[in-house]
Amino acid sequence: KLQDVKFSACKLEGIDFTKVNALGLAISFHGCLIRNCNFSFLELKGTAFIECEIADTDFIGSRLQESSFAQTTFRHVTFHETDLRKADFTQATGYLINPLTCNLKAARFSLPDAVVLLEEMGIVLE
Repeated sequence: KLQDVKFSACKLEGIDFTKVNALGLAISFHGCLIRNCNFSFLELKGTAFIECEIADTDFIGSRLQESSFAQTTFRHVTFHETDLRKADFTQATGYLINPLTCNLKAARFSLPDAVVLLEEMGIVLE
C-alpha cells in the first residue's frame, strides 16, 4: 500500500503499479525518470508527475482527472481510454494522446506541442 508517498529525483524502472493496493494509492513524482512502468486501470486522480521523464509506460484505462504532468517529457507513452479531465500538460512535450479515445475535457496544454492533438484527429495544419 502506497499512501502519501512522494518520489523526488528517483529512477523508477519496470514497476507494475497495478500490483499495489489501488485503494491506498496516493503518490506523487517530482523530477523522476519513470521507464517501462504500468499504471493501467488505476485511480490516480490528482496525481502529480512534475518535471519528470516518462518513457515506454502505459496509462491505459487510468483515471487521471486533475493530475499534473507539467514540464514532463514523454516518449512512447500509451494513453488509451484514459480519463484526463482537467489534467495539466502545460509545458509538457512528446505526448501522443488520441482525443477520440481519451476524455480531455478542460485539460490544459501549451503550444506548440498541443498541435499534436489535432494531428491525432487527422487534421492537417499548414
